[in-house]
Amino acid sequence: MAIGFFLEWRGVLPIQFAARRVCITLSDSVFLAAIFLFGFGRACLLVLVVVVFHRLLMDLQVSTRPPLGGLTIVFTASQAYCAYALGAIIVDYLLFLPLFFRATVAGLVVVNVNFWFMTVSLSLDHGISLRTLWRHWQEPLFVNTAMLIPLGILLALLYRQAPLAAPLLAVPLLFMYFSFKGYEKSIEESQALFKDLARTVDERDEYTSQHSHHVATYAAIIAREMELDEHEVKQIEQAGEMHDVGKVGIRDDVLLKPGRLVPEEFEHIKEHARITGEILGKLSVHRQQKLDVVAGGHHERWDGAGYPSGLKGEEIPLGSRILAVADVFDAMTCRRAYRGSIAEGKVVQTIEDGAGTQFDPRVVNAFLNAHESGAFTQYVACNRLWSIFQSFGYSYEEPLPARRDPV
Repeated sequence: MAIGFFLEWRGVLPIQFAARRVCITLSDSVFLAAIFLFGFGRACLLVLVVVVFHRLLMDLQVSTRPPLGGLTIVFTASQAYCAYALGAIIVDYLLFLPLFFRATVAGLVVVNVNFWFMTVSLSLDHGISLRTLWRHWQEPLFVNTAMLIPLGILLALLYRQAPLAAPLLAVPLLFMYFSFKGYEKSIEESQALFKDLARTVDERDEYTSQHSHHVATYAAIIAREMELDEHEVKQIEQAGEMHDVGKVGIRDDVLLKPGRLVPEEFEHIKEHARITGEILGKLSVHRQQKLDVVAGGHHERWDGAGYPSGLKGEEIPLGSRILAVADVFDAMTCRRAYRGSIAEGKVVQTIEDGAGTQFDPRVVNAFLNAHESGAFTQYVACNRLWSIFQSFGYSYEEPLPARRDPV
């Protein structure tokens, strides 16, 4: 029970699977082993006790009691009980089969019952379609199934052969837990480093400070309007935060030039898209999530006349097509050294006119729908206000002075 409680409390491990970061719950392997070893009654009691105490502990750790906190505990416990009760019934019913086959069938039932309980509840609670949730969770479902069943069988067999040695299985599980936590921390730190680098590049020019953050925000709005799953939205948002990191390789006399660029200078500044892809591609986690391709392709055009690779139409990653619209919208609505901010209506018309040539028509349509609903209003208003302050000489490095009382 102690092992099960610890793994229910802390045993959620992040794993990079294909382009998606998924999690496995190690406590499920202990619960599965319990139904193999102890049958319906004691196994289900173990599950109920551990899950209920875990939920109570979680509620105690938050400062405010969550709404429907008691009902949440009842629902979570009922979900776990139903899943493992069905698994235990199958194990008892298929006694004529070897343990491995019974365990496999029971494990599949447990994982799928838990999955559909969670999926339906999320769909009802947040209004997300079952199809969207299935697309988002099918890989985590596969990973959990592949990891949970072998661990449960191994724990059950070890307990049968040497009961006192079974707790030793906690050692590799704990090792996995701390190893993956260290891996997760290193990923978070590296991504934070790249975001800080992108922010530093933006701040080389006072007129583009916060540009990458604005682009990431706008791209996320467009992606949600296109009903992409939240995982894809977060990836595109992350790519937006780092899409201009390649400007670190652009000379100051070109990047900070107050007037229009001559052709040679424009060719030089175009290099930033390629450099962005190369920098982000240095990390395997960025390559797995295709952040290097998405961020590096934000200047590709739908008609193939863009850069750095001259991709055309559907050849361009969807995330890059979304970033292209978000990038232009922020660049045109914000003040620059060589011009003031452009009227929002004119910017929207420019983007609409670019559908089918510069931009993906589907992305433009999503942008127009989001804009019409007012999704961009507060952000553009803040940018406009800041442009006014910039015209009086203020910058992010020199914040507005505090009001002084008259002497």
